[in-house]
Amino acid sequence: GRGVNHHQARLTFAIARHAAVDIALVFKITPTRPDPDRLSPETLRQLVELLQREGISFPGDAATEKKLAELRAMYEPFVNGLANYFLFKLPDFFPARPIADNWQTSAWMPRTPGIRELPTLERGDHFE
Repeated sequence: GRGVNHHQARLTFAIARHAAVDIALVFKITPTRPDPDRLSPETLRQLVELLQREGISFPGDAATEKKLAELRAMYEPFVNGLANYFLFKLPDFFPARPIADNWQTSAWMPRTPGIRELPTLERGDHFE
């Protein structure tokens, strides 16, 4: 895809999964699959359309869906177990409405009007 650093993506996934697994182990949390499934066929279709609108190639074929299911099975039971234990709801796969990036917000002051319209870095710029 456009400027995608595949090594960085794999490394980020591995680190995040490792953290979720380790925290679950420390608290002796049993991994449990989310019920209902967080990524219904309709939600997946919407996600694919959203990614494509943003110029991110995401083939919606059976092989891609299978790989996505495999990746989700590697981390989702752990983060769901953490969510149940710590009493929080796992977020949706994408927000229902546009939201500001974390750098655009502050707990101590209201959001500046129009800050969401500021240009953001192109994908991949964060780690180069």
